Amino acid sequence: MGRREGRRRNRRLYRGFRHEALRRVGRVRSAVERKFEIIGEALGRLAKIDPKLVESIPRYRETIAFRNLLIYVDAAVDRDRVWLTARESSPPLRGAVAALLKKRNDESPSPSFL
Repeated sequence: MGRREGRRRNRRLYRGFRHEALRRVGRVRSAVERKFEIIGEALGRLAKIDPKLVESIPRYRETIAFRNLLIYVDAAVDRDRVWLTARESSPPLRGAVAALLKKRNDESPSPSFL
């Protein structure tokens, strides 16, 4: 799956789901939490590789901390907080990452064979 398709799937993840679905449907909750785990892990790695770059991503520290809560203290995570975080943090995070990817592509285009 390419980056573009991954972003589309992520946008569609929350579309059509209500707060109650997250609380009642285990697979919806698991999918949302898994996305946060992946995003938090990626930001944690980016922070080690390029600390200056990760600073341009809004609330990256909170996202990494939230990932750690989901991984290590799952039973204590408030499901309402997961929903609120998904609804409020995803758009700014998505926008910042899209801008970084665009800048990277503009500065060093991919070889034509990719």
